[in-house]
Amino acid sequence: MKAIIKSIAFVTCMALLASMIYCLNTNEKYCEGISYYKGLGWQGMVLGKYRDTLNHHYKTLLINDKGSLQKLYFITDTSRVYKIVKIGDYVEKEKDSLTVFVRSGLFENTFTLKYICN
Repeated sequence: MKAIIKSIAFVTCMALLASMIYCLNTNEKYCEGISYYKGLGWQGMVLGKYRDTLNHHYKTLLINDKGSLQKLYFITDTSRVYKIVKIGDYVEKEKDSLTVFVRSGLFENTFTLKYICN
């Protein structure tokens, strides 16, 4: 009986350790992505807003950026930009910035992208 309890405790500890390692690696990938997205600049009209079922169900905005369609992914962003923006809104982000300008009719505001990253 003691051997079974020790085995269960060992398996539980190993599962927790594996989960922690997975979360750290996942967070590291998101952190690398943040520097990539920070380096991008974009501006244009929002043509679509959806969860990209072919790409991990990420929150996605499709914009017309100077005649080119761009997909913007809001993977770990907690700033509420994705929640607030609607189809037809104008959005703009300068290169090397986390500030997003949003114009929706008479409403104009700026938001700072906030990412879950250690």
